[in-house]
Amino acid sequence: MGGHVFEDSKRLSSEDLQLVTNHVLQILTGLGCTKAGSPPELADKHSFGDVDVVYVPPYEIQGIKEFNTSVAAALQSPVSPVVNGNVTSFLTVDRFQVDLIRVESAMQYATTRAFMSHGDFSAILGNELTRWGFKLGMDGLSIDLASAEDPSLVAASGYTISRQQARVHLTSDVVQIYEFLGVPAHLANGITRVTLDEMLRAIMGSPFFDPAHHGVGADPAVS
Repeated sequence: MGGHVFEDSKRLSSEDLQLVTNHVLQILTGLGCTKAGSPPELADKHSFGDVDVVYVPPYEIQGIKEFNTSVAAALQSPVSPVVNGNVTSFLTVDRFQVDLIRVESAMQYATTRAFMSHGDFSAILGNELTRWGFKLGMDGLSIDLASAEDPSLVAASGYTISRQQARVHLTSDVVQIYEFLGVPAHLANGITRVTLDEMLRAIMGSPFFDPAHHGVGADPAVS
């Protein structure tokens, strides 16, 4: 998630990913994290640029610097961690990149893991939803009321509101979101891994997917 942060960091095989993920989870548990987990990757992906782990910190934000120092020491990192908002990137002694994504609640933990699961699943589905005025993000599902307005009428009225004011948060319940979007419930359990083909079929099975916007029939991978 943090992008390519460190020079000459190594890609991970599926075996590397499992080993490093388990090691990171052990470290976070030892530091007192109440929740920590890695979003499921696509089942047919075999090479990875980094390890993503979502976690709820064990204490308030003022302790994050000390927390990051402890993680870096446990990973025997040869360089200092790089902080970018709520994402901190570490380099392990074996030169694998680990991105820790900090969230502040159990609900945000669930929505963030779901959003990051199954490769580009949420990004692709989220793009489909924008045509309907919905937004799918790490905080859950919301709707942009301004998307249904006629710009000319708004201009004529002389009354405008900000995009943030027009956005109404609907829910952070991942199971409810997936049920509403018409995608298989097992994609929301944080465990099941699906292939790229299964992921695309799940998106295409949603009532919010409009094949008229895509050349679906021309691509045998998604037909």
